[in-house]
Amino acid sequence: MKEVSFFCHKIPNILISFCVFSFNKSHRFFSPNLKKNLFRFRVHIPKMSVFGKYDTDSKILFINIKGNGPMSMNISDFVFDCAMKGHKVQKESREYLEFDKMKFNIHIGSSKIVLENLFNGDPVLGKATNDVINENIHLFLDEIVPALQNALAEKFTDVANKITLRFTYSELFP
Repeated sequence: MKEVSFFCHKIPNILISFCVFSFNKSHRFFSPNLKKNLFRFRVHIPKMSVFGKYDTDSKILFINIKGNGPMSMNISDFVFDCAMKGHKVQKESREYLEFDKMKFNIHIGSSKIVLENLFNGDPVLGKATNDVINENIHLFLDEIVPALQNALAEKFTDVANKITLRFTYSELFP
């Protein structure tokens, strides 16, 4: 079981903190173009489990949702494509690679989410809300994926730049 930590993510009126606790084998594709400092990659994870916390008082899928507590999500066929465009920067007369904000495209094949403690733990409203969300999971994901893509792009760009700006361009690409 592989553990991958993510970060707190804000969507208007929704706070989701999560950690991907497990995923089985993944398939990767990587295409670097050093002349243009362009790097493209795709990752496909056939099955993934996500656990975390949520806090919301918002309207999603025309439903007023209020609650906070644990959340879990099982995802099948999680695919993300990423394009990283970099440019050379000079620091103390040495050349480094710095990336512009990454471009992300996320696709989720199928999924099921469980938000616990909805409406202060009301079991009837909680089950009904989770059922409606899961019956319309693609509409639910359409609402949150754009903000998720943006947050991942910001976070991963920051991580990539922390790595590349520690080494000169010639050290990274001899």
